[in-house]
Amino acid sequence: MLGSNALTKTVFGVGFAALIAVAVFAQNPATYKMPDLLHMKTSPERDDLWLSTRVGSFKLLPRGDVMPSGTLTMSFTGSVLSSDLKGQVIPEGSVRKEYDNSKKGKQVWFGTGKLTITGAFMAVQWFGRNLDAKFNGNGFIRLYGEFDKNLDTGYYWFDPKDKKFWGTYGNGVGIPEMKSTVRPNDVKTRQEFEKKGKGGG
Repeated sequence: MLGSNALTKTVFGVGFAALIAVAVFAQNPATYKMPDLLHMKTSPERDDLWLSTRVGSFKLLPRGDVMPSGTLTMSFTGSVLSSDLKGQVIPEGSVRKEYDNSKKGKQVWFGTGKLTITGAFMAVQWFGRNLDAKFNGNGFIRLYGEFDKNLDTGYYWFDPKDKKFWGTYGNGVGIPEMKSTVRPNDVKTRQEFEKKGKGGG
């Protein structure tokens, strides 16, 4: 049988452990909630994104449980895979349908020419060369590029005055464009910081 000191230590130890567990639980951030892929939504949001690269690939994806939707017009050489498209595809030039599996919702188009995809979809993926494209709609796009003979990976832009590098490492871009809240005047040089004794963003 436990003595009074041993009993007191045991109760204290159990109580202390319980307090630590509560504190740790309270500090844990909310767990990530997976999007409900069985109940995807569409959005009426629209923005214009232009894409241009000589060698590369991209993939248009959902934002959470919101399916990409809009109109994608692209001139290219290469392959395009669409998944669960609720809309239509209009090919031009030598672009031809190479694969069509309605049960799995997959279509593959291949060739050189132009393709216009209109509607909502789970994903559209392109790989190839000489891409010039415009997407009017909403979604999330991931860009993968390779250096061409001029050591250029290509560009993407919402505003032709503000073209951004395509990149090589899976650059992710939300559509519509996400505007930064940082103002130019908030950023100070080291000289300004040391002179005024206070910093900016």
